[in-house]
Amino acid sequence: MLYLSLRLVHFIFMGTWFGSNLLSIRDVKTSFAAGPAHLPGLRDRMMRSGRLATISGVMTLVSGFALIFVLGGFSSVPRAIHIGLATGIACSIVGGAGVGRTWVEIEKKLDSGAEPASLTPLLKRLTMLSGIFQLLWLVSLVLMVFRALVG
Repeated sequence: MLYLSLRLVHFIFMGTWFGSNLLSIRDVKTSFAAGPAHLPGLRDRMMRSGRLATISGVMTLVSGFALIFVLGGFSSVPRAIHIGLATGIACSIVGGAGVGRTWVEIEKKLDSGAEPASLTPLLKRLTMLSGIFQLLWLVSLVLMVFRALVG
């Protein structure tokens, strides 16, 4: 029962982590396209989304480690779980150091009076990093779900 409960918690946090990134990037794009009047509300939404993503990411990793230890430790789980864990850690690095840091740069430039149109290179970087995050997340999910095929 503990294993199934941990697995459910893990799936919920994992989905929330992915969803918060996916929806926030869409929000950024539509808000910038809608014009400067829509940017102040975007900042509040990004702060909430960033906190949610951080908490969900940490709890995904914590619950993943808990699942590994409930199953008997690292030597008891398939290689796919090890690789999935590595891609999960890579997700957290890309999300925090990449997506998060790029958003902070965008905010600073907006605060200094930069025109939203001048931020296109940063928006492209944000979109690219978000895509990398989503790809890593998907690889991790596939490895976890189809772990028996990997070995």
